Amino acid sequence: MVIKVDDTGVGDGVTDNLRSLGANAVPVNFGGSPLDKSKYTTVADEMWFGFPIGEISIPDDPKLMEELAGRRYDYDKIGKRKVEPKSEFRKRYGRSPDKAGALLLAFYRPRISTVMIGDYAA
Repeated sequence: MVIKVDDTGVGDGVTDNLRSLGANAVPVNFGGSPLDKSKYTTVADEMWFGFPIGEISIPDDPKLMEELAGRRYDYDKIGKRKVEPKSEFRKRYGRSPDKAGALLLAFYRPRISTVMIGDYAA
């Protein structure tokens, strides 16, 4: 099983600890370079705008819904959509959009050159 970890900031310690326990932890840096650089400026933008919202069932959780609906976006100078910084969401709601981030991370498919699953490379 692959465990995707928000590796931004203090997350690298989580990734390291999981790996030391033998887990197949894949770091995802939300501020990193997206897979599709023609459409997105960061991994976070790619996660938000590439989310398969019409293909999945979203849990009935009021805070999660608030986070998914409450995060604003804009366009950069060349027309790429850009999700607002978490700090702006935090100013309006008094907390970080962690539930939304976890849901988006669960469905994000990062670039993985070789992922070891048990004794097999996938």
